[in-house]
Amino acid sequence: MRFYAMGEPGDDWTYKTTFYRMEPKHTGDAQTCPQCHGYVGMLPWLPPYNAEVVAYGKALGDVVLGSSDDLLVSARFREAWETSNLRGLEFSPVERLRVRPARLGRKPHTYFHAEARLFGTQVDVERSRIEREEPIQCHKCKYGRLILSIRGFAIDEKSWTGEDIFAAWGMPGTVVVTDRVRQLRDDYGLTNVNLTPVEEVFWDPNKRWTPYDHSPPYW
Repeated sequence: MRFYAMGEPGDDWTYKTTFYRMEPKHTGDAQTCPQCHGYVGMLPWLPPYNAEVVAYGKALGDVVLGSSDDLLVSARFREAWETSNLRGLEFSPVERLRVRPARLGRKPHTYFHAEARLFGTQVDVERSRIEREEPIQCHKCKYGRLILSIRGFAIDEKSWTGEDIFAAWGMPGTVVVTDRVRQLRDDYGLTNVNLTPVEEVFWDPNKRWTPYDHSPPYW
């Protein structure tokens, strides 16, 4: 199975859409690792769900990413997902929805909350290039303090539990999907479903690995 990370749209912002939680917000207790009992992930967002959806292009996307593993998905996405019998998501309606810019909110829109959850699937540490502040201290959650950079990672397929959207142990904050989700996107024309093969994911905020051109300028 091929795996992808869901994320930014690259140069095409036609359907780029994000969301923010609106007050009142309700959160639960953070999940803990069953092995080391340390906290993993952020505080879960609980219903009722109130959200402001912001479009940066010409239209709202079928998938809307926030700042965690939470997703908002359109009714069209939910119907396609359930028709195709994919696994890993549970859907709850967004109770209050604000749309920006206002011109895109003139007609009603329906979104559902879903979450990329931790099941059993783990990152394959040996085949991944993930730089951490400290060596991994827990075999299950792969805790090693902050992640400093990512130059591609791999999924341990033996640990994959069959879900099509999930969060992998050892890769917090990243929504991982299977090739069946890519096929779903292509078959139904779903928008803002931007996928990068996990082995090509590159994240280097401190420019530790980004190549620089030190050659003299051309005169």
